[in-house]
Amino acid sequence: MADPEISASDRDRASLPAGVTTRAKPHARRLRTIDVDDEAWRAALSGGASTRPTPKASAPEALLVVVADSLGAAVEPLLDPAADIDLIRLAVVDVDVAVRGPVAAGARPNATSSIVGRAEHALGTTTTVQVDVDVDGAPVCTTRVTFLARAPRRRESPDVVAARAADDDARFAAQAQRFVDDVTLAADAPAALARACGNDDPIGLDDDVARMAGLPAPVVPLAGVIALAWDAVARHVVDRAVRGLHVELRRPLLGGDIVRFDARVVDDAHLRLRVQHAPGSAGEGFVAVVDVEFA
Repeated sequence: MADPEISASDRDRASLPAGVTTRAKPHARRLRTIDVDDEAWRAALSGGASTRPTPKASAPEALLVVVADSLGAAVEPLLDPAADIDLIRLAVVDVDVAVRGPVAAGARPNATSSIVGRAEHALGTTTTVQVDVDVDGAPVCTTRVTFLARAPRRRESPDVVAARAADDDARFAAQAQRFVDDVTLAADAPAALARACGNDDPIGLDDDVARMAGLPAPVVPLAGVIALAWDAVARHVVDRAVRGLHVELRRPLLGGDIVRFDARVVDDAHLRLRVQHAPGSAGEGFVAVVDVEFA
């Protein structure tokens, strides 16, 4: 789950530094056969909102299914006792997705996941896992997931957090707006996105499980947040193909939230997209910041 205190600016995303090793072995396995349900995707990406027309699904659904499965595969090296990871306080810091080639429904991808980075963090220790996916040897995508194992009783100074937020706000405000789009999620949007992505985590499907985790409602899965952001970009930037995404997670997204996608132009090949709660939403603040690279 995302943690609002964690920022990508606080952690080193380089490869394993000198003197830092892991005995955890790479994990290789076949992912499930890609089954794309067009109706399920259209319903999920519309947010289930009656006030918004259900669009034709414009994000690359087969690739999003692969990304969702890659996120699951990224956890596997952390389960190896040799990785020496504290799983109790584990949170996702960010996700990088690099598109390497096409993939279609009916394909059966292969995934190899391995730990490629570990660094000290103000709140604990980060571990980066890389997942390389191919179909019959042809590369499809590379996904890097950075996890944080929080150390007990470590907190960031509120002044540091506020100063970083003010700096981010100033830089974002100075960039030209490309588009803004508000989407109202239905109460069952987390379950709809989970089904479309093939995610069976009960925290996005079951009200009771969500409440046990201290949340008021089921949570949109990480792959669902990526799918919503990718789809927003694909609907508004129709003449460019997405080559990569960098997603920094801040807060969970719940069913019933009103979500604003605010995109700013960084340069000709890049957009910065803020996924945040819109005015009138029960939630507050940023859900994610997504840096988009176009081919």
